[in-house]
Amino acid sequence: MTIKSIVIDSLSVPDFLGYNDRGTILCDNAIVWHDSLSCCPNPYQPSTGKKYRMAYGWVAPCSATFECWSSPKHGKSLKLNDLGPVPARYPDLSNGAPKMTCSAVEIHCGQNHDWRGSAACITVDPGVWPSFIKFFEIGDKGQIAIIDKTGGVA
Repeated sequence: MTIKSIVIDSLSVPDFLGYNDRGTILCDNAIVWHDSLSCCPNPYQPSTGKKYRMAYGWVAPCSATFECWSSPKHGKSLKLNDLGPVPARYPDLSNGAPKMTCSAVEIHCGQNHDWRGSAACITVDPGVWPSFIKFFEIGDKGQIAIIDKTGGVA
């Protein structure tokens, strides 16, 4: 059995477009993939113009579990903590009462090169996505660690 884990260096803030964080996939402790992705939500909500803090959650540095599955919305992707709570960097206002967690967090293919298409999910640039997701089969499970390299900016 191959033990898979993901380490993400969170380097950017949601204000910036694109995929400015770095991710690493380890299989049996060997690096098999290292490229750009994003832990950040969209910088603003297109339908309302609200800045990310008022519209979306942003996953905090943490450890979580993942499982590869077929998401109804995103296709083959990785769900974190079985779509349950994941710590947030600030109160998530997206679903009513503020809470310090995000839910239904996945790692999925971003919308395009500049726009992540994320309300709290971790996204991978569409040009890079095939090289990322090829390491996972439906049902694969593992651990993810998100490490803050922003200097505590939230």
